[in-house]
Amino acid sequence: MTLELQRKLKLKRAVACLLAVLITALTACRAHRNSNMENPTDAYADEICQKLTEQGVRTPGSEAAKAAAEYIKSEFQKLGYVPEEQPVAGMDGANIVVRIPGFNMRYNQRDLQNKARYITLGDSYARSSGIAVVMARYTTVTAKEITEADGLCDNAAGVAALLKLAKQLKQNKVGYDVVLAAICSNNSEGGSALLQSLKTNENKIAVAYELRNIFGGSRLYAHAGWNSLNNEMKYAHRLPVYQIVDLALEEGLGGSQSPYESIYTNQSGFSVASPLNSAESVVYREFTSHESDYRAFDAAGIDTVYIESWNYAAKDLAGIKQTDSRLFANSKGQLSGTNNDNYKTLMQTFSREQLIKRVNSAAFIVLRALIKGALDSKVNSINY
Repeated sequence: MTLELQRKLKLKRAVACLLAVLITALTACRAHRNSNMENPTDAYADEICQKLTEQGVRTPGSEAAKAAAEYIKSEFQKLGYVPEEQPVAGMDGANIVVRIPGFNMRYNQRDLQNKARYITLGDSYARSSGIAVVMARYTTVTAKEITEADGLCDNAAGVAALLKLAKQLKQNKVGYDVVLAAICSNNSEGGSALLQSLKTNENKIAVAYELRNIFGGSRLYAHAGWNSLNNEMKYAHRLPVYQIVDLALEEGLGGSQSPYESIYTNQSGFSVASPLNSAESVVYREFTSHESDYRAFDAAGIDTVYIESWNYAAKDLAGIKQTDSRLFANSKGQLSGTNNDNYKTLMQTFSREQLIKRVNSAAFIVLRALIKGALDSKVNSINY
């Protein structure tokens, strides 16, 4: 073997070793990221959904709703939390609230020296960056004609994601003070009660997430609040939604190697009347006309992220449906608020694996956003 050939062989071996090291490192990194949710195929989500839907129609004030509230309390307690009941005026029921102290955050000092960045970050350097609220409604919609809906879509699956998130927060450090709330509501009464209780806290509310109708729809979507329709504040109020989408890309969600679904934003792009002023026209993009408990926080000027499953690939509002499945043509593709929103009915169309994956995907992306924290921040390791 010539000296030149030996050199070439050594070079090839060195390159092969380097590639092996890089592949191992990347694999370990992805494995570490996905470890935040333990086993992404575990059955916890389905167990929660079954227990809640077994109660039947859970209208606020009903015995079924009260039984559901007691069950959610017991699940929080099993996870080691101390849940509190928060009465909701006019609902004859209560929110179930858990408060989790955060580790505070720290920012890059260089960013604070940049005027534009300082305006974004405010005076939160080396201090708590506020409260992050995560909500999911446990009651079902009140309507005379809805007699068979046990609320798997709206909103047992959302509560399952909330409890899954609670389970994982026991094993992850977060800078925010986190408030988890199972909401008793018909419109936004429960959200309003929660907001009022938090206003007395000297720590500001940084962001509010709501999980609702996350199962049954075509895709998971993250929406900004209506306060982002103010052009001057549009980007600032939509930052949490952009962060969610960036994290989905960063984690490779929806890819062949990911156990989780990705999450999207409404990119319909046609003009609609502004929900804040019908005389004005706005582009229907990155927000939804759907109202829920997040609106109480949104109307108070707080950044919100409303997560739901729907299909916004349409040319006008009339074409937007929850699902394109022809099996639900009798309700024009609508599941929530109809008798199709029934565990037995939906499990004849969707699989248990699809339910578990959708719930775990929603919980995972909110967990990642909470861990990521505010813009350009890191969890303050000094406080571990």
